[in-house]
Amino acid sequence: MTPDARIDFSGWDGATARKGVLRFKGRGITALRSGSTMGYGNRWWRSPESGDDLGGVVEFSGSEPTRSLGSSAPVTAVLLVGLGSLLHYNRGVAGLDPLLLRAAEGLWAVGSDCL
Repeated sequence: MTPDARIDFSGWDGATARKGVLRFKGRGITALRSGSTMGYGNRWWRSPESGDDLGGVVEFSGSEPTRSLGSSAPVTAVLLVGLGSLLHYNRGVAGLDPLLLRAAEGLWAVGSDCL
């Protein structure tokens, strides 16, 4: 979890997807959408650079994936599967800052103001 990297969600895109922006050192890097299939199924993320490809979202409560704990477990962190690869291969979008790539491959803390 890198303090210079954050994802700010600003609203909803349809009924089940949230709109956000990946930021690094205050600069917008790429738009993101995050949601779940039919409002319940597997969680996913997508960016304009990923085209139709979806990356997975694994939610954690502490050090345990929430899917293994039941629906009442609070989400404290998420892993965005494939975000580091997307940024690496789209260097014009993200640059080559190793801190951003490290953040993209790691866990993202869920802030108290997240939906």
